[in-house]
Parts: sequence; C-alpha cells; structure tokens
Amino acid sequence: PAALSVRASATFRLDVDVWNVGTAAWAASAGRETDHGAILLGAHLLDARGEVVEWDFRRYRFGFPVVLRPRERFRVAVALEAPTEPGAYRLELDLVREFVGWFEDFGGEPLTVPLVVTPAA
Repeated sequence: PAALSVRASATFRLDVDVWNVGTAAWAASAGRETDHGAILLGAHLLDARGEVVEWDFRRYRFGFPVVLRPRERFRVAVALEAPTEPGAYRLELDLVREFVGWFEDFGGEPLTVPLVVTPAA
C-alpha cells in the first residue's frame, strides 16, 4: 500500500479487510487480551529499517463481533494514535491467537503499511 502520512500524536483511521483463508471458523470475541485462544487483530510499530519500536502498538486489539468462517471477510476500521516522534515507520497489522502466538509466527504475513509521521502543527 501507499505510505500513510499523519501528524505526530494525531489519531488516524485505516480500513482493513480481514479474510479467513484457513479451514477453521474464528469465534466472535470481545477483543480482550485475557480471552485465551481468541483471534484478535493487533498492531506492531517498526522503524524504517524494520526494527521494533513498539511490539503491541498502543495495545491495540480488535475482536471480531461475529463468527468469521473460512473464506469470509470482515472490514475493520482501525483507529490508532500516531507516534509522538516524526519520522518514517512501518505499521504491521497481524492477527494473534491470544496466549498461542501471532499468525506471522505460523507462516502468515502481516499487512505492512508505510507510515510517515510529520511534526505536529
């Protein structure tokens, strides 16, 4: 995707389509990190070189309010606050099965969005 440009500390929104390409349904979830086994959408913030700046970026978690069956998609309106420091970053959005692991650890590929943070006005 094209780079997203935001001002430092500003809230920004990104619409993301999540598609279940597996063979198991994902149960509906309240989006809490304490829900063992729940599948949630989370975020990582990396610098331009790919080094981790904040692994659980803003502690963002999105739980799916409906069962997501194989081959079904769900649109998520991700709302996050930009980093406080201007610069070039990479925002990774990945799914996590709580207390099991991130999907990228099991062969999945996170969505990577280049993020350019400009000074606050």
